[in-house]
Amino acid sequence: MIFRRHFSALSRDLWTGFTKKSAGMTEISKFEVNLGDSKRLGLYGMPRTDLDFEKQEEEPLLLAIADYKPSIILLQIDPMHYMKRFRHIEQEFAKRDPNNAINIQERDLENPAPNGLNEIEAGMEVIDVVKMIETGKKIDLNTALSNIRAVKSVDEINEKSEQFKEYSEAILAHILGNMPMKFPYMTPLLVFSLYNQNEIALIDMPEPLLRMHIANKYSLEELTGIAAQLVEGLNDHFSTSEKIITLENIAYDQFPQIFQYPRDIYIASVHNEYMKENDSVVSFVNNPTYLALPEIWKEADNLSFKEACQIPPKIPEDTNEILIEKHALLDVILETNIWASKYTKNPFPYIGLKSEITPEDKQKYKEIFKQKYFQYQQFVEDRLRLPDSIKKLINKV
Repeated sequence: MIFRRHFSALSRDLWTGFTKKSAGMTEISKFEVNLGDSKRLGLYGMPRTDLDFEKQEEEPLLLAIADYKPSIILLQIDPMHYMKRFRHIEQEFAKRDPNNAINIQERDLENPAPNGLNEIEAGMEVIDVVKMIETGKKIDLNTALSNIRAVKSVDEINEKSEQFKEYSEAILAHILGNMPMKFPYMTPLLVFSLYNQNEIALIDMPEPLLRMHIANKYSLEELTGIAAQLVEGLNDHFSTSEKIITLENIAYDQFPQIFQYPRDIYIASVHNEYMKENDSVVSFVNNPTYLALPEIWKEADNLSFKEACQIPPKIPEDTNEILIEKHALLDVILETNIWASKYTKNPFPYIGLKSEITPEDKQKYKEIFKQKYFQYQQFVEDRLRLPDSIKKLINKV
């Protein structure tokens, strides 16, 4: 596998160091990557904190665009929701006009990884077509949100507040899946980049791909042990702090080599792919990834995007039932049910293609997943020791 081959010398301690250092970074960081041949890559690191800029000329995105004049802007945002809609449109067009449509393979429709960079290059046209298909309207991009002209300033956005609100809501629903961003400034970066008609790519590792990496690499016993340690980490945190954090936060803090490391390798490979074809690129990533990327490139600057998209083989002893149990546990740990999100073609791609799973087996698998999911929720609740002050805070939220 790509990870073991290139990074056997890199330890858990290194990624733990990135995580700890990033926790203390409260401002946007910048690093210019020297690639030679007149190629420029401006790498910006985003903190977990909210950012607010009083003056428009202080906005990092506008400064980056002015400085680099990039061919494309890379944003560390999960492309999962956008990819599903992109494929849904391809499938709908194939149904409506089979003679002129691209022949889409079932394996491509259900692939947890991008089939190509075009699937992560977000554009409002895809969102517009999805909205029109959902409402039964005739597809007409002349009246669509994507037809809005580029704006030159935040003031212009304010003048068109209603139009901008509709635009923003569509982006939040169809690209972010109405999920809050862990690094909040990514949301305005995404909205303004699209509104300003910049070319952008969503370069985070798709969550289904990450989950399948983890489930195929670690045994159920190992994952259960990790879950128990995460709950104890949460107990330790709440014994000294009233700051609300989650199991997912603890997972990335305590086990970055499991949850963060594959993500950073994937993102490094995406950068490599875009720098082949573009002379100037601007990239906004989360601070842990910002710290990891230069180290990755120092060790291996030729990471293959195609290889990074590959899924490691499952553990030979794992039955379908064990795989389902692993993914139910990961849903509890990471607090997101990704297999039930809108436009999901197959909730069990780690077992087989949708056409290979009988209706009877699908129903059986759903019941197993539900049972194991609630079992592991109870597993967490039974071990969690929350002070009364924290319980009151959580109830308020």
